[in-house]
Amino acid sequence: MKTLWIIVCLVASCLAWGSAHALPTLQVTNGILTGATGVEVTVNNVTTLYDVTFQGGTCAGLFSGCDSSNDFVFKTEGEALAASQALLDQVFLDGAFGAFDSAPDTTAGCSDFVLCMVLTPYDFGLTVGGLADVGFAQNLFGPLDDVSGLLIVSPSDDLTSESFIYAVWSRVPTNNVPEAPSLALVGAGMMAYAVFRRRSSSQRNRAR
Repeated sequence: MKTLWIIVCLVASCLAWGSAHALPTLQVTNGILTGATGVEVTVNNVTTLYDVTFQGGTCAGLFSGCDSSNDFVFKTEGEALAASQALLDQVFLDGAFGAFDSAPDTTAGCSDFVLCMVLTPYDFGLTVGGLADVGFAQNLFGPLDDVSGLLIVSPSDDLTSESFIYAVWSRVPTNNVPEAPSLALVGAGMMAYAVFRRRSSSQRNRAR
């Protein structure tokens, strides 16, 4: 019975392990961070996976004209701030692949070695003068990690500079198929359980 309990716990642990997402995979070229895949963004206790790339240029050029809220993955300031915080927590970190927090100039588009702002767009509106403006969540990393609120820019303005870049997000398609490592571990647990049952049956037959 004790052996059976151990096997059951093993299978349960495998399932829990398989359901947890790994840290994002960083996209690094020649020591420069260009983006990441599998970033977890949690909004209202719901976690969704996104891919992100870091690019310079104009809002209009990067976001389908930057003239409608439909051009942006995130629709509200809260969602964009959550995405920006996810970058700080999961992507802009010092690790084996580079000092992507303490050395901002190791991120694509950032040449300032002190700080960099990564802008995540979330809103579209019109100013009094009828000019189109876009709101961004500002993600400041480097020695002063911080996520702040609204920044208004014109879609045609090229904000690319030594300390400004854009975060271009895309949602990872939902896949309900269990991960291969999880399936393998659960399969191993099932096989172990089958062996246990077979041995128990053999022992009972010998006892007779």
